[in-house]
Amino acid sequence: MVQRQMSIEQAAPWLVSSVSGLYIMARARHLSLSEASDAKLAQFLFRQSDVVLILCGCPALWYFAHNRQAGNEMLYGAQARAIHQLRQVFTALMIGTGLLARKAAAGELAASVTSLLSPFDPIVWDRRRALELFGFDYRLECYTPAAKRRYGYFTLPILRRGALVGRIDAKAHRRDGVFEIKSVELEPGVRVSARFCADIAQAILRCARWHQCPEVLLTRAVPASFGPQLEAALGQAGLDASVAA
Repeated sequence: MVQRQMSIEQAAPWLVSSVSGLYIMARARHLSLSEASDAKLAQFLFRQSDVVLILCGCPALWYFAHNRQAGNEMLYGAQARAIHQLRQVFTALMIGTGLLARKAAAGELAASVTSLLSPFDPIVWDRRRALELFGFDYRLECYTPAAKRRYGYFTLPILRRGALVGRIDAKAHRRDGVFEIKSVELEPGVRVSARFCADIAQAILRCARWHQCPEVLLTRAVPASFGPQLEAALGQAGLDASVAA
């Protein structure tokens, strides 16, 4: 038999979740209209955390008072915790993303991360969008016949400080502990500097260590002059890492 009506015990978690969500959205809109400030963001998150804790914690206590069975207590307690955690994540993502977007639009943010991306990363999986936003024409060539491939079987885009600057075709020889860079090719017009080489080398070493390959072997670089510079940076980055360890 299908139950067509919900009891107050069943409906309360969803009512509380909706009310707390509407409250946070209203407060978030108020914050978005004020001047951007990290202090205001932190204060907002702390206050909303307390509000959500109270809104979600009170029904949990009410459940415990009206339901003495262990099974019900576990269920309602899990519901209350889940609602609280979801609201926390929702608040942080919504407000944090909005504040970052405003700062980026105002030119107050500077990208600082360099990483090798997966071919399925959201930045590049839509080929047309990557071309429009970054001027980066990327295509996964593992399904392309070898003779027709331009860059390699499974190339990894290089994201460096907010720009897509090249791609790497690599293979991890885990049994031998060697991370082979079959080819690293930079985009036309990319300016190579010591800092640039250091950023790329550190990203490569992080990927190699994740694959449990302590040694990196560079086979080919485009332009060719980039090869010796990258090898030197890889050596220095590996030395720095060993000293730090």
